[in-house]
Amino acid sequence: MSENMIGVVRSGSRPEPEVELIKPPKAEAPLPQDLDGYQYLEGVLQRKWPYEPELARCARDLLPYQRPKLSVQVQVGESFAERLEEAIERRSKRINQINQPKVIEAPKVIEAVEATPVEPSAFRRRI
Repeated sequence: MSENMIGVVRSGSRPEPEVELIKPPKAEAPLPQDLDGYQYLEGVLQRKWPYEPELARCARDLLPYQRPKLSVQVQVGESFAERLEEAIERRSKRINQINQPKVIEAPKVIEAVEATPVEPSAFRRRI
């Protein structure tokens, strides 16, 4: 027997004693304190530390908050400051238009022209 194993001798109804070797439990590495949910789940998959259902559930629920999916926006051309200035100008123009009273233009006067009598055409019938 090696020095890490413990031997147990059992003698039952059998005439010869039976020796059973008991291995000591493996010392599990403690979890580091600076782990986030993703690193914990990754370590469980790589068998660095044991699976604990409560911790795995907490890690899974924390993933969207600790490691959110990021999106990238690219602006080509004008800088942000130029676009901001243009937006401010458009807004001030709109406010000025709202504050000014609308001008009502006088309707155009249409002069009447004497109509010449038109003879009814021969093809038009009266029904």
